[in-house]
Amino acid sequence: EFDLATNLLYESLLIREKLGSRDGISDRLNLIGRIFEDKGQFERANEIHIRSLKISQELGEKLKISKSLFYIAHNLLKMYHYKNALEYLNQSLEIAEEIGAKLEISQIYREMSLAYAAEHQIDSAEKYLDLYMVMQDSLKIDEEILSSFTDSFENSNDTLRMEDEDPIDSNIENKSNKLWITIFSSWYVLTILIVGIIIFIFVVHAMNMASKNRSRNKTQRHK
Repeated sequence: EFDLATNLLYESLLIREKLGSRDGISDRLNLIGRIFEDKGQFERANEIHIRSLKISQELGEKLKISKSLFYIAHNLLKMYHYKNALEYLNQSLEIAEEIGAKLEISQIYREMSLAYAAEHQIDSAEKYLDLYMVMQDSLKIDEEILSSFTDSFENSNDTLRMEDEDPIDSNIENKSNKLWITIFSSWYVLTILIVGIIIFIFVVHAMNMASKNRSRNKTQRHK
């Protein structure tokens, strides 16, 4: 499956190069790099990420530059090259902060915390871990705001759809709903009354039985 995915991506790259189009090439190279990373071939993965980085730099695509730098650093961490990884992470962070890429900044903070911890620089590790947690909270707030906006937009669409409905059909539907509510309410009240009557009969019967038992006990005592 890995080989098939890699071959397909390479074929896609060749087609784009023949057409003279460089759009999306860096993204595809990074995908190929991630495939080699999953196979544990970190050096090969970084060779491909570096190719992607160069193309993004030529095109001035800052977000993609930051991502390629991050992927390179990530693989360097897995090869235990912590200092080199931190150099790439700092470059990636600088660009991500410049363009305000919060998600990428959050990921970089996490990797930097791991790298500093591996270097036994505990204060720096804690610093970037704290920054990572703060950024995660910020991303959650942004997501909640977006979700709230989306819900509001959908509700407004529902209102518009209701306004577009035929008033006659709407009136009939309202009357039908009221009728069903009335029927259900009547049935509910009737059910409560029946249950109440059954409980009342049961209580009266129990009281009568208790009274009869007391009378028999008194009669037996007199005998």
